[in-house]
Amino acid sequence: MKLTKLYTLLLALAMLVALVACGSAPTDTVYENGGLKLTVPAEYKDLVVVTMPTEGSELFSVAEKASVEAGQKQHPGEDWGDGWLFSISRLDSSAARQALSGELNTSRIFAKDAEDGYFLLGRPSDVRFVREDYSNIPEEDLAQWGTLNEWAETVPASFVNANESVSLYERTNTTLDQFLNRIAFEDMLVYTLSSTEFGPLEPIGDAGRAQLELLLNEATFTAVDTCEIPDGEYYVLNFPEDGIQFRIYNTANNTVSYITGENAPFCLQGSLPEGETLHDIFGAWYDALAVAHGLK
Repeated sequence: MKLTKLYTLLLALAMLVALVACGSAPTDTVYENGGLKLTVPAEYKDLVVVTMPTEGSELFSVAEKASVEAGQKQHPGEDWGDGWLFSISRLDSSAARQALSGELNTSRIFAKDAEDGYFLLGRPSDVRFVREDYSNIPEEDLAQWGTLNEWAETVPASFVNANESVSLYERTNTTLDQFLNRIAFEDMLVYTLSSTEFGPLEPIGDAGRAQLELLLNEATFTAVDTCEIPDGEYYVLNFPEDGIQFRIYNTANNTVSYITGENAPFCLQGSLPEGETLHDIFGAWYDALAVAHGLK
């Protein structure tokens, strides 16, 4: 009987400890805007300010609270972007193409949804850390700023995990990416695609559109430090008004070189789905243009 009472007492004590532990455990904060959720971990929720615009493409904007408060003491009532860590915006396909046709710097497209919406992670290209007194900044303040910026880089993955309708869709933003997106976005862009077969061919109608879409949606490009120009024939994607041309070589690593003005050539390497090569895709694009021009 005594053992039974002791067991019951221990069980009740264990349940009490569990309840206290559950009650005191910090919880994440979930913000929702436009049916989409942003999760701020419990350890950061008192360190940041989250705003959710009701108009425009921006869904969430997050800033360090201490920087916001220090900035308001320096310029009350004015928004100078103090403490800004990141923002998440939803763009339609046209706006996404326009964004990708320019240099994104520290920002990037990281996801898309089933309704042709694209998600942009906005990140500052300058330091937004603000304090009233810069002569003696506590080390813990600098450490906090660094930690929050590290967290900001993990937000795309957690955002996708928190929203079932969203999937990862990361694109590169090299110079070639930008010009391919400009072809898709700018109706009056002047360019030619050429080979030794028929020389330079201008765009006509939708000829080559399938190949362009394949490049935009499936290909990624990375810059290489050492630019070794391969031997053999290549396709040339030329933008005469912009003073730049890309040469697409028939190599296993999908080498592309490009030249601007009198500068030395820069090189990129392409990554494509298995079985596809960059040279073959541009070859099919060129063939489509040749057929449209009545050359084949």
